[in-house]
Amino acid sequence: MITGVSRTVLIISIIVALLILHYANLLKWVETPLLNILAPVQKTVYGGGSSNYGFLYNYTQCDNLAGENETLQSLLTTKDIDQMELSELKRENEYLREELEFIKREGSNVLITHIISKPLLQNDLFIIDKGSDDGIKVGQPVLADQGVLIGKIFAVEKYQASVSLLSNSNSTVAVTLNNNTHTQGVVQGSMGLSLLMDLIPPEEIINLDDLVFTSGLEDLIGQNYLIGKIVNILSGETELYQKAEVIPSIDYRQLRILTVVLSE
Repeated sequence: MITGVSRTVLIISIIVALLILHYANLLKWVETPLLNILAPVQKTVYGGGSSNYGFLYNYTQCDNLAGENETLQSLLTTKDIDQMELSELKRENEYLREELEFIKREGSNVLITHIISKPLLQNDLFIIDKGSDDGIKVGQPVLADQGVLIGKIFAVEKYQASVSLLSNSNSTVAVTLNNNTHTQGVVQGSMGLSLLMDLIPPEEIINLDDLVFTSGLEDLIGQNYLIGKIVNILSGETELYQKAEVIPSIDYRQLRILTVVLSE
């Protein structure tokens, strides 16, 4: 009887003998027909394995690509934000440079401020980041874009102040035109939507595109601050005074930095 140990020794001996005969090319007459018989089975097994591997590989790749896409999208978003902030800083720096050059030319005692908020449902009022501690007082002129008057200080607190735009219906400022007779009048807000030049003497000749400047005929507001230009003449010679619609020289909605002219 063959014991378990003997059986193991016998199997190992057979395997070693087969390997020796294989490498000596003495089993070709058996191996070749056997491989031909097993080829379809091998192909099927290999194909199934390859298919499964391909599926798992593609699934893994899709998952990796999705992760990479999300990362790239996040990086692009961050880059866009950084680019936007950089562009905004460049515009602000350029604006400040030009404003400082204007201040130097004018020699005025001024204070550069930033808009920090706008009261809800009040598009013609701004809150700025300077107040009474910085020398700001009610009635002082507020400029933008190198000498364009956009409003006046309306209310003051210790560290901040309110600016009333010229478009505010309660706002008025004495003005003059750049025509031959330096026609005078008053610009006031019109329902918070536009500017209206009123109290123009009926004998005065006014034209479209005449520029409107401050006349300096009121306290705290100096001469020759640009306001805008006439775009429409609203009344004729039969009325007591002429009126004209004025468009501001700058878009109030784009304001970010304001210059307050302090009292002497």
